[in-house]
Amino acid sequence: DGAMEIPRAEEVGWYRFGPTPGGEGSAVLAAHIAAEGVDGVFRNLDDLDPGDPFEVVDADGDVQQYLVVGLEEYEKRELPADALFARDGAPRLVLITCGGEFNPQLRSYDSNVVAYALPFDDELLGAVADRYEPDAVIDRWGGLSVD
Repeated sequence: DGAMEIPRAEEVGWYRFGPTPGGEGSAVLAAHIAAEGVDGVFRNLDDLDPGDPFEVVDADGDVQQYLVVGLEEYEKRELPADALFARDGAPRLVLITCGGEFNPQLRSYDSNVVAYALPFDDELLGAVADRYEPDAVIDRWGGLSVD
């Protein structure tokens, strides 16, 4: 039906009708912040800041590096699905989890936390460096050299 399944707490789900990470458009990954008393993979997603680096490792063990460029919280009914699940345009990664207050009657959170990220490259480093100390961003990558 095109709906995205959310996996167990210790797994990350990928929206299979969209691109894989690194492909054209928005690759969407989703995970729980907690489920059945277990902290989920995206428990600390809302702690990310623009400029934070992270890696995505695919099933083949290939590693792709990304930089967070934005973090938003949306009420569940206000989630901009068309923009989040775009199948064209520059490669980007969208990470989604629950956020806001937990409603025990519904057994659900009232909002979603969404992190937007771009593949890491020298051009992106330049854009981020305008707002952050370049050495700090480079140090986060373990001494990445930029020509």
